[in-house]
Amino acid sequence: MKTMESPRRWRNPARPGALIYLGCNGRGVALATAMGKQLARRLIEGEAAEIDMPITALKPIRFHALWPVAVKSVVLYGRIRDRVGL
Repeated sequence: MKTMESPRRWRNPARPGALIYLGCNGRGVALATAMGKQLARRLIEGEAAEIDMPITALKPIRFHALWPVAVKSVVLYGRIRDRVGL
């Protein structure tokens, strides 16, 4: 999953007890495997378990709701350019 920031981070969404690990951007197989151990420890020991990386809140992506409109617009623009011969 592509994220807006490249540093790997643990995220604490607004759901109690939920914890997610994001930010590998396709390069984090080994690190994600290591983080799995920490996540397992957190699941077994509860919220008191230490994790080696800071846990931060999720940040909304600005204008994310507009991506379907933007993609359709760019595709339509490309089709028009093709028809005109540009």
